Amino acid sequence: MPSKYNNMWTIDKLIKIFGRESVIVKIVRYFSKIYGIIGEVAVPQLLQSIALMKIANRYDLLRLRKHVMLHWDPGWVKSTLLRHMTMFIPREFTWTVETALSEAVVRGSAVESRGRYRIIPPVLVKDLVIIPELSTAISKSRPEVVEMFLEGLESSIMTVRLVKLARALDRTENREILEQLGIEIVDNNTAIRYRPKATVWTATHTLDNLPRAHQQAFLDRFTIVKISRKLLDKDLLRIYDGLLNRDVDYEKQLVQEFQELLDTISFTDDDFKYVHQVVKEFIVSLREEGFPLSPRDCSELLRTAIATNILVAQSPAPKPVLWSALEQMIPHLERKTLLEKIAEALRNKPMTIDEICDEFGISEDYATRIVKCYLRASKMQMGTDEKGRPIVKYYLA
Repeated sequence: MPSKYNNMWTIDKLIKIFGRESVIVKIVRYFSKIYGIIGEVAVPQLLQSIALMKIANRYDLLRLRKHVMLHWDPGWVKSTLLRHMTMFIPREFTWTVETALSEAVVRGSAVESRGRYRIIPPVLVKDLVIIPELSTAISKSRPEVVEMFLEGLESSIMTVRLVKLARALDRTENREILEQLGIEIVDNNTAIRYRPKATVWTATHTLDNLPRAHQQAFLDRFTIVKISRKLLDKDLLRIYDGLLNRDVDYEKQLVQEFQELLDTISFTDDDFKYVHQVVKEFIVSLREEGFPLSPRDCSELLRTAIATNILVAQSPAPKPVLWSALEQMIPHLERKTLLEKIAEALRNKPMTIDEICDEFGISEDYATRIVKCYLRASKMQMGTDEKGRPIVKYYLA
């Protein structure tokens, strides 16, 4: 299984960045004992996401990539890990679990029950939204609802018209609910305006059931965490044993230490300018070495540096510490997706479907879908095999 985070954020690397006695290292080490490689790879990204939640509303126009998607085989405790990590959410933050992205959930609604109206606020006014299985949640939604959800993940202001809103506002408690959430009533009591602030944690084993435009939109907005090696049954049994024998008292201690860290570390505009300058210098150094960087790569580097600065127990974090954290991103930036690798191979020489399967270790059905559906610029040419039989080879024009 290819991974964007292969060999990243191991315990040894975290010790180098944060120090052996850091609460970050303690948390990752504890979760690694329970979840194995899953904990070691995913937990640092979730801790970074929590750190970014603390400042995201102040920098809402920047793409800090605070959203995280766990992406590996079904049945491997993705949603379990997400729920387990909620213990580290700041005390003042609100969170919810949503199994479906219905219109009422995404837009909000005013509903009637026994002659009384109540307001259901849009889900993105929460601080954290957990979607246990993204592909299932999306499959139950209309495309326009999914698009509204995606828009809310990056928009600074959302305006939504709600049926029956005016009637619901006749009740004082409904107005108070909206005011407490910072939701403004506009257009003669027919619409609400609010600032989406939710961080989204989700998990999925596939995005193949989504339209391609939606697939790319989710990939653009989320930090994707994958597992690089094959997960075995014995690993899953070990995880179950770990969950049954959790050290609850130690977990409480970790939560307290992490909350104290978040409470004591501030992030000022000067801190942001400092981190931004360090990232710019790092990007320049990579480009001088001939390293190609996309806008997404630059955004990921900024996300990592900001989160590291917040989680290091001093502010601002020393430049060598930030550079050390940024250097851990290089394997991710160098790693090409399977789609990119196949496209590059087809540019160099025509290949049959069988040759693609042998070269990249994928099934015939998957190889055919990649060539015909995803690589739409693929062309065909007729050839013959070693026995003179006609075959079709594909290439990129």
